[in-house]
Amino acid sequence: MIPEASRSERRAVVMSFADCAHYLVGYTETPVGWADEIEVVRDARGRAEKFPSLYAAKRWLAQHGADKAWLVMQTPYDEMVGRPTPEETMSEIPLVLVEQDHR
Repeated sequence: MIPEASRSERRAVVMSFADCAHYLVGYTETPVGWADEIEVVRDARGRAEKFPSLYAAKRWLAQHGADKAWLVMQTPYDEMVGRPTPEETMSEIPLVLVEQDHR
């Protein structure tokens, strides 16, 4: 099921996890896309749709009507060395979804 991208209160996000070879795409209504509050895009079998690259995830969002999105990166490494929890340090990175025509 594909969530409606055009609702103004919903934000498109691309999630990146440390040591993971793929990206997930989803939508959230939170200011920053915390993973437990993101509605992940799923395939026909109900599994999370996995994208092999950031480019592929951005392209999927653009093709499905999103005009902007944010990259949310999550890593356990800060916690492992005693830094603040992810909720305190999580930041969002705006992504450009418009593809240039290189003809």
